[in-house]
Amino acid sequence: MDGKTRRTRKNTAVLVILAVAVVLAAFACVLVGSSHMTVAACFNALLGRTGGAAARIIWNIRIPRLLAALIAGAGLSVSGLVMQTTLGNAMASPSTLGVSNAAVFGANLSIIAFSGGFLSTGNNLSNYGVGVSPFATSLLAFLFAAASILLILGLCRLRSFSPNVVELAGIAVGAMWTAATTVLQFYATDVGLSAAVIWSFGDLGRATYRTDWIMLAVVAAGTVFFMLLALSLCLWYITKLSYVYTTDIQIPVRIDSTLYSVRCNVEGIGYQILKHKIAPRRNGVDISSDNVAVTPSARQAGVYDIAPFTLQNIISSHISDLKILSVESPVEIEFPQQEHD
Repeated sequence: MDGKTRRTRKNTAVLVILAVAVVLAAFACVLVGSSHMTVAACFNALLGRTGGAAARIIWNIRIPRLLAALIAGAGLSVSGLVMQTTLGNAMASPSTLGVSNAAVFGANLSIIAFSGGFLSTGNNLSNYGVGVSPFATSLLAFLFAAASILLILGLCRLRSFSPNVVELAGIAVGAMWTAATTVLQFYATDVGLSAAVIWSFGDLGRATYRTDWIMLAVVAAGTVFFMLLALSLCLWYITKLSYVYTTDIQIPVRIDSTLYSVRCNVEGIGYQILKHKIAPRRNGVDISSDNVAVTPSARQAGVYDIAPFTLQNIISSHISDLKILSVESPVEIEFPQQEHD
């Protein structure tokens, strides 16, 4: 069994274990609650064998909350996959890039500033929550999360950050949003602070089938968008690979038993160049020192050099899918010779 087959089986086993864990957790969410229903009563309500309060609790409260949790988890997994794929960093996520911190600040701003949660309103519950709906809070959280992403992208564009530096920039921006949230909460009333903290923890208590449909529509739209974007990028990349390019690549050259990496300036079709960059050892050149013209090296005794033009002709005779324009680096290749006339 080769390494690829083992990795495939391992990944399949992990996916099966995770799927079973999700199913078991879903059943636990349906069967466990504050109403202290027995397992038999829960199953009877699920199967439609009984009505009344048990059926209402299962179908109107617990099932909508379960669906909301599953849809939210799916959305987080898609966002994490997009970020990790885009940045090429397995540690990238909404939390490490400051997106979650910005969303928390937006929600706190909506709850504390716009819902009567400042100290000037006092702790009078009648002054709290006037004119602001949960959807407005979610919208403001989304807007600040989008603003945080644009801020990070702007910094990366100005400074040409690498993927690892992008993550560090996200952590720094996230710390800025967290500090702003702390300042906002400092001036909040007890009621406003409590509401903001509860929102930050996350709450599925208000989930209904209507909100589940809204969440599903948003997550599905985002997933379809990124799938179409990935497909369009693949088609664009395939089209670009059919063009002719001139670039530098490393070509492995084995002289007798010694392997060298020769930097060559080549011209060829994009997918041919990509083949040599992805699997250079499969497209290398094997030559014998007895079949090439060499000159003694002036730098070290017992070492012989191959002129770049000679090496270019040798590589060109072995590689037919690329045009070798020049051998740039190293200028000469050295290899020890026991006897050479």
